[in-house]
Amino acid sequence: MDFGLSIPSRLWDGLPVEDGIPMCPDCHTPRAVMVDGRLMPCMCRCQEEAREREERESEERERKARTERLLRTAFSSREMRECTFEADDGRYGKAQMEVCRRYAERCAAGADYGLLMFGEPDGGKTFASCCIANRLIEDGKRVVMRSVPQLIIARNLDDEQQLRSLLSCDLLILDDLGAERSTSYAQEFVYAIVDGRYQQRRPMVVSTNLTRTELYKTPDITARRTYNRILEVCLPVEFNTGRKRATAERYEAMRRDLGLE
Repeated sequence: MDFGLSIPSRLWDGLPVEDGIPMCPDCHTPRAVMVDGRLMPCMCRCQEEAREREERESEERERKARTERLLRTAFSSREMRECTFEADDGRYGKAQMEVCRRYAERCAAGADYGLLMFGEPDGGKTFASCCIANRLIEDGKRVVMRSVPQLIIARNLDDEQQLRSLLSCDLLILDDLGAERSTSYAQEFVYAIVDGRYQQRRPMVVSTNLTRTELYKTPDITARRTYNRILEVCLPVEFNTGRKRATAERYEAMRRDLGLE
């Protein structure tokens, strides 16, 4: 096929021709268009669909890779990735989880306030925090979730780098607030984190086993500064359900493993 043009004719060798236009044998749409009397190559429909498919697949690979990076940054254990609102079975209180679900949606949209979850151990605070984190990660947000004891242990490794990461992420989740009360330097470090987020109007989700009285009326001056900052910008949510059920289910699983049931 010789068109007498600057575009090599081999581009269309073997293709069917309709009205002088090379056609795709599969989708029967043009592989070239006439521009100023010259045939110029173009993509047919199936080539365009293939390109779009490749772009979607590339975007999906990039999305998955980014999500994996965000998950590694957010959580200290892989099990936390499984804690989602879809996995919630109501054991920790429907009202509490509904607050967390609505907050996650608002936080993903840019809310600058946070949540303070308080109550006895095993009430579901950590599970709810992970649910919020996973929801924001789905939206491409950078979340860091750490227990306060983890932060204190890691503090001596690289104070400045760690603090920078904690202050700059889209959402910071602090688990087990109050565990740092034994040492003054730990309290000051936690205050620096909380105050930094407070000053920058960046949201925090904080969970603690402290009672309402301990949060509002602690005699410790340093702790009081931290709690006051949190209470100014975080909505308190009490988790007071689920402990007995969660413990009973664990005991039941242990008994089954021992062949006692």
